Amino acid sequence: MDPLLAKIRAQLPSETLSFGLLVRGEVLKEQLSAFTKLAHATEESTQKEPGNLLYRFFFSAQGPLEYVLVECWENFPALAAHFETTHFKQFAQGTESLTGERFSVEGTSDGARSQER
Repeated sequence: MDPLLAKIRAQLPSETLSFGLLVRGEVLKEQLSAFTKLAHATEESTQKEPGNLLYRFFFSAQGPLEYVLVECWENFPALAAHFETTHFKQFAQGTESLTGERFSVEGTSDGARSQER
């Protein structure tokens, strides 16, 4: 299991409850256009996945290069299936060269805490 996925799972009170995630990160200035294109493609594909309740990218009002991803899932298996999709894998691989090294993932269900890497 993907390490980030395992950390999220460990914080959920149950695999069957719906939950949300708030992901924050920073885009490299010279990669803003490429990131935006990749994020929109990923957003569009993810919104069609079974079990996805919400998946939207935004740019933060606090900083023009900070992105915010709000996502909600019907249950943990739906998120696990998302991690196996081609568009998620392309996004994860593609953003390695477009973003800074640090990002955070915050869970919104009971027991979920912030994860940074």
